[in-house]
Amino acid sequence: PQFILGYSTGHSGSTTVQASLLNAKGCNRSLTGKFEKVLPIERNGILSEIGAEVRKFDCGFTIDTVLPFLRENARNFALRDGMSDVQQATYVDMGHFHNRGRILECLADQLKEQVMFVRIRRNRYAIAKSFANISITPCVTSLHNDQLTPLSHKKRVHPSIAVCPRSDEGTGPVNLPVSDEVWDDMTPFQRFLWYADEMEHRWHSLKSKYNNGQTYREITWTKPNELEGGISRIVTSDLGCTGVEVHNKKQHLHHVDKSVNCSDLIHQDIEYRGMMGYNADTMEILVSSKFPQRVDMEDCMETRDELERVIERENASTKKGSSESRYNMGTWVLPEGP
Repeated sequence: PQFILGYSTGHSGSTTVQASLLNAKGCNRSLTGKFEKVLPIERNGILSEIGAEVRKFDCGFTIDTVLPFLRENARNFALRDGMSDVQQATYVDMGHFHNRGRILECLADQLKEQVMFVRIRRNRYAIAKSFANISITPCVTSLHNDQLTPLSHKKRVHPSIAVCPRSDEGTGPVNLPVSDEVWDDMTPFQRFLWYADEMEHRWHSLKSKYNNGQTYREITWTKPNELEGGISRIVTSDLGCTGVEVHNKKQHLHHVDKSVNCSDLIHQDIEYRGMMGYNADTMEILVSSKFPQRVDMEDCMETRDELERVIERENASTKKGSSESRYNMGTWVLPEGP
């Protein structure tokens, strides 16, 4: 492929994947690129243009602005790295600029066989907890962020490349709609659970709709060795590289064993699912036996038996009018032992 583009929420290992791909040795094609090089476009006030593109159901903004910028980046970075044949170079960007609006879908539609998308899927609890530690909403225009930090504060920057279901965001419809009233009643952890789920549902839709030459790969992880294994598989199997060294580039939270009340996370999650009213088909995409909700993190303070009782209790209290498949034990991974 001429382009390898990441697809993730952020706070999920994307900078580690970027650095590892660019440091891979002996690959079939020369790899170049820069993490989130397109972000300056985002900072130049384009939210209204992205929203207009979604509402018109066309790809004008992507075709006229994003794609030329991507191709220019690919050429410039290949030349910077001393590559004589820029056509044989693959441009890598694991960033999140294409999360907003429908840039992702437009890139898939326009690039076809020229692009490989790499889905970095981290434990949704870890994503939501990490974001909720620095912000209370993924929305840009919401006043909620101003209540936490001044507009100029760096904590405001990262959610600006997320997606948001609020009606005043102006970036078009989302896959998992939610009313402003329900959204405002959610905790920060629940809002970022929605963000993780929206990205998962969108990935499912992307693969179903755009399958005329695009390459899709996935890295699913909760523990660091799973991230490293996923990177190694792509580097060796898809890119034909002879080796790669994986170094964790960023840690958004300091993890301390037995320090997290995972019972509360489970409670907020099941409450959130009820607020959203997800049916069994939607839950099969978001949390299933294939991609279960893992609560086997070493920072959980509870034992396996304690967490199992929490899930059973939450299930019993919400079972009326809900689908059993949302909460059955086959969709959870708990710690080993009693």
